[in-house]
Amino acid sequence: DGVILGADTRATEGPIVCDKNCEKIHYMAPNIYCCGAGTAADTEAVT
Repeated sequence: DGVILGADTRATEGPIVCDKNCEKIHYMAPNIYCCGAGTAADTEAVT
């Protein structure tokens, strides 16, 4: 058993790409990861 996580690295504000290297999968603890979609600032604050 397993899970595969995938995400792009672009952060946008409307039609503007404001960051091309934004990590959206964050390591929290062994076997725990946090993924963000549309909430880059929120997941950055939590992790």
